[in-house]
Amino acid sequence: MDPKPAVDLPIAKYGKAVNEKEAIYLIVRYTGNDDAAIILYGNIQNGIELSADPEEQDESISEFIEEEFSKKPDISGVIIKTEIGVKYQNTNRVFAAIKKSFDTLGIEKPVMVAVE
Repeated sequence: MDPKPAVDLPIAKYGKAVNEKEAIYLIVRYTGNDDAAIILYGNIQNGIELSADPEEQDESISEFIEEEFSKKPDISGVIIKTEIGVKYQNTNRVFAAIKKSFDTLGIEKPVMVAVE
């Protein structure tokens, strides 16, 4: 038996891909419990691990996104890389913090979620 069978996926009808080199990305790591470690990567900062407090994480994510877009407004979007085991609530919270920044900046950019 093939544990990873080939899947023929249709091409997306809407949207376009986000090039990782032209995007901000956040890594949401599984810590073995309901908490998630979030690490920020972008054009300004690389490999910044956030506080374990969810409210501080949300604020740091929003500030990070706003700073990245203010320095380089042509960023193509945001990629959230999520490890297996991370609860949906944590990924959704990261997405909400990004959306809050987009609303503050008055921009619309794609946010992609990739699960390892």
